[in-house]
Amino acid sequence: MVPFSLALPSSGALYMSIPNSSIRCANIVLPDDADYFGRGTVDYVIEMTPDPQETWSDLSYQRVTTDENNTAVIPVCFSSIGKRLGNCSKPFTIRITAPAIGLDKTWEGGVCASSVPDTDTGTVPGGVDTPMEGLDDVDLFSVGLLERKKYNTKGAETAFTLQVESYAESTLDISATSDSLSITPSSTQVTTGPDDSYHEIEFTTAPMNTEGTYGFTITATARDCGSSAMCSKGVNGYLVISDQVPDLEGFLVSVFPENINVKNLNPVKYRITIT
Repeated sequence: MVPFSLALPSSGALYMSIPNSSIRCANIVLPDDADYFGRGTVDYVIEMTPDPQETWSDLSYQRVTTDENNTAVIPVCFSSIGKRLGNCSKPFTIRITAPAIGLDKTWEGGVCASSVPDTDTGTVPGGVDTPMEGLDDVDLFSVGLLERKKYNTKGAETAFTLQVESYAESTLDISATSDSLSITPSSTQVTTGPDDSYHEIEFTTAPMNTEGTYGFTITATARDCGSSAMCSKGVNGYLVISDQVPDLEGFLVSVFPENINVKNLNPVKYRITIT
């Protein structure tokens, strides 16, 4: 088996999927990846945590000595052999140090076994509803609300529709949480695949008798994926309660999904909603 290789990204993050029973490698190139362009021999130490069994990799510790005239290429390979589609490694950290030149550089990342190829190199800010650079979109699945903000009167139930799309074979656990609203169902699950990619799930809020704006969060988490940011996505919704529903002018146009990964040359269905 010939592994597929890519360069270690300069952004400091590496998140990717691996086809079933395959190997993908990220190449560390020294001294280039150390951003060192001086002269002389330099000793580098490459460490990867946690241990290889949890990161699906073949690297834990390696020492490399090189100089400006000799480029060293160190592949860090990840294997999905024996892994079930939809499963993910533990989040990992690759660290390169060289005390002689004051180098201490790290990359963070993770890998998943999937039939859908994806490589993302953005950073991961906190919060499931915060836009990410590249990674908002480890796009093995996408979630969204058909209408994120709704108006209703006191004493009435309100229905919100969650959209879920994924062309990967996975099971998503979905939960709805709120500090002030009672939402049904509070949890459910959905199974996706290439031939069953799109789902709509209706969530209903219990009647409210006090005027105000009430928020909630719906989160989808890929099962057997771990705690990495790539495994969970969420969306916030809002319910506005008043004595009378306002007469709103104009309209909104939304497209779903905003981002999604599929196999090369496979079609993708996009939905345009006008409200």
